[in-house]
Amino acid sequence: MAALPWQALFHALAADPASYQREHPHVRGVALAGSFHQPLLPPASVHLATSAMSLHWLSAVPCVPQGLRVYSALLPADRDRFLAQQLADWSGLPRPV
Repeated sequence: MAALPWQALFHALAADPASYQREHPHVRGVALAGSFHQPLLPPASVHLATSAMSLHWLSAVPCVPQGLRVYSALLPADRDRFLAQQLADWSGLPRPV
């Protein structure tokens, strides 16, 4: 079985002499699978987090786009439906404690 890119990243974080974890052992790199619309970790257990993938996921597809399926090229009515879904999702995300 081929190694996943995440496996290489976590191996480097643990083994690389230049890894930031050498100076900051309390800092962890993690990969979590789950919904972006529900908590993944217990309250007050994360001080800082970032995600390179979360901004483009919606909790539901608001409509089947007509024409091109690129957000910037959507028809105005479809774009409005996607924007409304994005706003609903953002307002429902857990807030930092």
